[in-house]
Amino acid sequence: MKFRVLENCYSLKEVNKLNKIIKKSILKDKEIKDFPALAAKKTSKVEFVSWGNLKEVLWKFNEFAFVTNEHLFGYDLHFLTLNKICHYNTYDTSTEYSWHIDADNQYAYDMKLTCLLNLSDKPYSGGELCLFEAGEHPIPGFNKPGSAIIFPSFIPHCVKPVTQGVRKTLTLWLNGPKFR
Repeated sequence: MKFRVLENCYSLKEVNKLNKIIKKSILKDKEIKDFPALAAKKTSKVEFVSWGNLKEVLWKFNEFAFVTNEHLFGYDLHFLTLNKICHYNTYDTSTEYSWHIDADNQYAYDMKLTCLLNLSDKPYSGGELCLFEAGEHPIPGFNKPGSAIIFPSFIPHCVKPVTQGVRKTLTLWLNGPKFR
């Protein structure tokens, strides 16, 4: 299974700063909606922020994503534009996102990589990210605040129910020309 985790991409101090910047940058546009995977149970709170408001402070995350693609996946990717929308997910106790894949039904491009950044500022229990390939594989390194993970969007994955505390993540999807 191809994926890459970078523990401590950001320190806890940087995570706290990122959360403050994101909270100030949440888009209030009621036209922007979350479209969870069909037949999946998603109970987290989702807010939206544009990449343009984050790009200066998320340069390490951006670099990790594109370097990982270059060395592990080799996908043809589009550049990130300032209006790219990221999802800020908050999982409280008993919230989850059941098994699903990330996809976007677009004519001109495919969603290729899912990039997650753990922005939890306090310890939590449960909420494990699991990837599925010939069985369920929890990714324990991603549960640490400031950690990042990159994996192909078509790999089935889930977030197990949070049992205590609050889990926060930022999701960025990297798109590219249609797979052939």
